[in-house]
Parts: sequence; C-alpha cells; structure tokens
Amino acid sequence: ENFHNLEPRMVDVEFDPSRSYSVPWLWGTVGISVNTDVYKGDINTAALIFDTPAELKGKVNVVPEMRDVIGLAIFYLGGTDMCTDDKEMLLRVRDLLVKAKEDWISMDYGTLEQMINGDYGATMDWNGPAMRERLQNPAVKYGYPVTGYPTWMDNAAILADAQNVDNAKLFMNFIMDPENAA
Repeated sequence: ENFHNLEPRMVDVEFDPSRSYSVPWLWGTVGISVNTDVYKGDINTAALIFDTPAELKGKVNVVPEMRDVIGLAIFYLGGTDMCTDDKEMLLRVRDLLVKAKEDWISMDYGTLEQMINGDYGATMDWNGPAMRERLQNPAVKYGYPVTGYPTWMDNAAILADAQNVDNAKLFMNFIMDPENAA
C-alpha cells in the first residue's frame, strides 16, 4: 500500500520498468568532500579530482568504484551518458584519469577517518560518508559538480525462491513508508 509514496522518477526505472520486481531502498549522489581549511575555492567542480589545484595535489583520494569514477569523468568532459560506448569519449576519459592520478594520494573506500582528521584535503565521496564526515569536522563540505555527477540507488526485491514472501512484502512496504524512508 505504500507504493503510491514513490516519486514517479523512481518508479519507471531502466532495470525494472514499472517496478514489477523491486522497490527503492536508498539512493544518493557521488560528489566531492572537501576540507575547506585546506581548499578555499569552488567545491562544486570535478576539477578538484581531474585537474587538481595546487593546494590539493597529493591530498586527494578517489574511491575505487570505477563506474562512479568513469561516470564523473564522462560528465566532466561534457558527456551525458555514464554508460556510453563512444570510444573517443572513453579514450579521453582514460587519458584524463591517467594524468589526474599523479595528483592523488590514494584510491580508497575508507574516507571517514582521513577526512575527519584532515589527512585528505578532498575525496570523491558518496553523500552518506560525506554527511558523517561533516558531522565530525565542520570544515568538510560536500560539493556537487556542476558538470554532472552520478547518482546511485539500492533496491529491495523478493527472490523467486524466498521462503517467507509475506514478510518480505511487509518489509518492502515498511521501507516505502515516508517516516521510515526519512
């Protein structure tokens, strides 16, 4: 009964048109967490990762989630499709990443401690860890690159051989309740 609470853009998704088999659980963004004590400029740009300013060189982390890294690079280079098969665009992305990597300190999933402690000046990040970083270090801000950024969605589905379909449906209804989703 809580299916009606979904935003229309969350219903007709490519991997499950009309949501016949799944419901969204969590969704978010891929942006850039920046320690504003280290960098005072515009944080809403992927240039922090791909054309790193001098004050951030050697202080940038990139999460090693290649779909997100490549997607952010495609948007930065003016592309609009993260799943492009445009070979010229993909060659440009490769060249951009090879050049940019020289300015990074690491490629690591674990960003919380390093951003909180100031070990990283910036990191490509997801909105969830970015929020936790900001709560513990007010100098950390989360930027949304104006050229575009990937979004992600975790979903819940019932397996064909599920033993307790009724409880699975109750759980899916629970996560679509606005109070629980918030």
